[in-house]
Amino acid sequence: MRMVLVSLPIVMAVAASGAAQRTPDTRLDTDAPGAAWSEFPHVAATGDSVYAVWQDYRPVGGGILFNRSMDRGATWLTSDVPVGFGTHPRVAASGSSVYVVMGAGNRTYFNRSHDSGATWPSTPIQVNSVDAGSGDRYPEIAVDGSAVYVTWFDSRNGRTDIYFNRSLDGGVTWLPSDVRLDTDAAGSHHSNFPQIGVSGSSVYVIWSESRAGVDPFFRRDVYLNYSHDQGATWQATDRRINDGAGSAIAPRLAVSGNSAYVAWSDSRGAERDIFFNRSHDSGATWLSSDVRIGTDAPGVAGSYAPRIAAAGSSVCVTWADARNCPTAFWGCDIYSNRSTDGGASWLPADVQLDDGAGTATFPKMVRDGADVFVGWPESFARLGFNRSEDDGTTWMPTQVRLDVGGNAPDMLWLATANRHVHAIWHDFRNGDADIYWNVPFGMLRYGSGSGGGAIAPRLDGNGRTVRGSTVAFDLDHAVPGAPATLLVGLHAASRIAVPVLGGTLYVSPVTAFPFTVGGTGTANLPLTIPADPALRGWNANFQVLFLDALAPFGIAMSNGVEAWIG
Repeated sequence: MRMVLVSLPIVMAVAASGAAQRTPDTRLDTDAPGAAWSEFPHVAATGDSVYAVWQDYRPVGGGILFNRSMDRGATWLTSDVPVGFGTHPRVAASGSSVYVVMGAGNRTYFNRSHDSGATWPSTPIQVNSVDAGSGDRYPEIAVDGSAVYVTWFDSRNGRTDIYFNRSLDGGVTWLPSDVRLDTDAAGSHHSNFPQIGVSGSSVYVIWSESRAGVDPFFRRDVYLNYSHDQGATWQATDRRINDGAGSAIAPRLAVSGNSAYVAWSDSRGAERDIFFNRSHDSGATWLSSDVRIGTDAPGVAGSYAPRIAAAGSSVCVTWADARNCPTAFWGCDIYSNRSTDGGASWLPADVQLDDGAGTATFPKMVRDGADVFVGWPESFARLGFNRSEDDGTTWMPTQVRLDVGGNAPDMLWLATANRHVHAIWHDFRNGDADIYWNVPFGMLRYGSGSGGGAIAPRLDGNGRTVRGSTVAFDLDHAVPGAPATLLVGLHAASRIAVPVLGGTLYVSPVTAFPFTVGGTGTANLPLTIPADPALRGWNANFQVLFLDALAPFGIAMSNGVEAWIG
């Protein structure tokens, strides 16, 4: 059965003046708050599942811990899980498979779970075939179904080179020898910080290298190698992507179909600018001239730390920019530009995403179709967030705060699945750093239903809770044809847990909407959220009650659903 909640938008609009962001955010490391330093978090999401890893120092040094939620972040494991040892972990997921890669001294390790993180092998797999000199290796990972691809840099030959290994069976077996991807003389130059992307059987790796200059830090270029047979063979000669006019650092890669897009920070002017290049034939050919993405005067203000995301011919780039703060070393504002024709043309004016109230740096960006999400740490005091629903053409006029009062939040990462976005970071609110998670908008279940059936009734919320969108509340395992009521509570205080009538009342309602359960024991209740900007951050809670002759006192109750608007 379907029912349109005609009057609920009116109630929401009236209540908007009391809006607040979702609180609290969720701490993922499960030792005592602030008891041990936890840092370098990373996050992946698929379906309703969210997977987090980080580096933890309990009791000492380099353990990699894992936590997961199977319900979009509503609940997490009560004990985090050790999955390896090392630094700078990365996590990726495909279906119910979760993959983690980490660097540990002179080795690169990998671990995996094929049951959504419930169980893991006790011993990680070493994927580098030669132990290299000690130091951070900054591995990166990409997955496509059961194909897992890993890249890193190490110093087995003296100066660092770029290496690769892969598994085609979900991480069980790997190439017997890793593959060096930079094709100059081994160990002759510093090659660092590879990025990896995959599309079908094509795998792309880019990196920053000092091949063209003596100084390994101030004269660098961006290089590429690629494979079209799942990493079995690679190009005999790598390719420089930038035109060599300046020093190119911090390259980032996005892959979609046969297109590969690269952005980097380049010093060809007096100050750094963001440049871009692309290939539409699986890496074979590239633009003959790089494209400058920023639209301020070239070389006047520094631009740093680019991020890039693509979907088809739509590509979006974001970065930290110093045009409004010329003395800032890493910029102070977040800017973005986009192309919807594969990089052929860009907006004539780039867009500032932050509100300028603090020093915003090191953005992260993810996208899901036409939705683009950007977050950043700001002045060691808060985490900012903005989003676009039209490929990066327009953005929210004001940013949203991701954290709820942490101390020096940093090391932010984002992930998205099913048009939901997840943020993870560390902060110092408890003393030593802890790992936190939150979302800028969405719906989460809480509590559990009760009734006379073998399976408790369940209420779930689906869709993006952003202004102007339509969401739906789906009821399952109810009594077919039963009279029912959707309770609606406003603001965080309306979320309660009061035992009543043999069940639990989860909502202190201000209004209710009667309906009839469908003949299959289900109901679908759509709701259109008004486009009023005042609704951003607004909170509501929902629960369904219905008649059930087998339930205590004849009333069955669903779980609760919390919703907040971005």
